[in-house]
Amino acid sequence: MDSKYAHLNSSEDTLPPPSRSRSTPLILQTTTLLASLTTIFLLLFLPHSQSTIPIPSPTIPLGMNRINPSNTTHLQPCGTDAASARAAGCTFDLLTLAWLPPSCIDATLSQEFLEVASEPFYYDSDATQLIPNYDALSERPVGEVSWTTRKYHIYHCAFGWRLMHKMLERGGMLESGLSGFHHTEHCTDTLINTTVAMERVVTRAEISFPDC
Repeated sequence: MDSKYAHLNSSEDTLPPPSRSRSTPLILQTTTLLASLTTIFLLLFLPHSQSTIPIPSPTIPLGMNRINPSNTTHLQPCGTDAASARAAGCTFDLLTLAWLPPSCIDATLSQEFLEVASEPFYYDSDATQLIPNYDALSERPVGEVSWTTRKYHIYHCAFGWRLMHKMLERGGMLESGLSGFHHTEHCTDTLINTTVAMERVVTRAEISFPDC
């Protein structure tokens, strides 16, 4: 016999045999009491406990929702050319090569980008016709291709991901070009390719007026 149960068994051996006539009513009373208590508990507490159970929300979290271009409510807020962009209060952002409203720009990050990736841009792929400055670059019409270094492309990808993360954390707006998976896929392919020197002019660039 297991020693930890010895004191229980020995105590039970000293009790007189139970009286059948007295135990039956006691069992019925006990059963009735337990049933009543169970019913009362269910009536009082079950509806309350069900109402407090959290129901998962089908809504995408705020940050993710606001960087999803399919859910944006601002379609091309800066128009389709530099003149209309300025009239709408938009700013040209070198980091994204886009005209953007203030709500879609992280000024600190864009300034940091300028300090480390102010690369030259050219009208041609042979890098013989230099675009004189970023103002002239920003005036380029939609569809006209400019050319710049691989370094710009690498930094654009890296800082673009920083911007995406910051906007996600604080629930900010993100321009549709960066928020699409195609851009991430394109950037990872660029980073994986280590055969091209950073200073080579191989990057095609077009000014955009994205949704945001």
